[in-house]
Amino acid sequence: GLSSTGAVRVDIVELSAAVIEAARWFNGSNHDLLKSPFVQMRVDDGRNYLQLTTKKYDIVTADLMLPYLAGAGSLYSVDYFRLARRVLASDGLMIQWIPQDHEIRYKMTLRGFLAAFPYVTAWGGGLLVGSMTPLSLDREAFERKLAEPGLAALFREEGFSSFDALLGAYVANRHQLVSYAGRGPMLTDDLPISEYFLSLPESHDAHFTFPPPDPKELLH
Repeated sequence: GLSSTGAVRVDIVELSAAVIEAARWFNGSNHDLLKSPFVQMRVDDGRNYLQLTTKKYDIVTADLMLPYLAGAGSLYSVDYFRLARRVLASDGLMIQWIPQDHEIRYKMTLRGFLAAFPYVTAWGGGLLVGSMTPLSLDREAFERKLAEPGLAALFREEGFSSFDALLGAYVANRHQLVSYAGRGPMLTDDLPISEYFLSLPESHDAHFTFPPPDPKELLH
């Protein structure tokens, strides 16, 4: 979100104080983020925070545990995605990583994400982007950001040195994702099926292929 001065504000909610202490050992990777005056750190349960906060955010994301670990199902459930949707600004984005190592588990999580957000797109690396309004990309706006040295370095670090490189990461639209996920169960708080992965049927990798997407649908 934006602070009262118009600067970007980042709120980080971390369950373990030990993780915050350890973050200083990774300053080379996290750009010493926790020392930024625009970053607020809070020790709390992320889901509790989503339930209680009155703030609205432009972006919500999480660095998640693998979904088959005990207790991790609550960070991949449709209930969690709906909590995230509640705190989004009207044009905000929820960015979710889903591992693609088990097709049945992937589809259950994907169905929940599709149920929580009316607009969903998939991107390289297993990322889903959900929103309440259609996602659109602006070439001129992106290229203006590339003209800022600090931002340009961050974009290059992630492999997005051009607008076309960004479009190249686009994988699928909602229609394609709904077709792939099909009908079936989704992960819920009271049925965290992913945590019982040893009981799930055998599954081949979920690295699926779609017809080539049309990037024009993402442009203004």
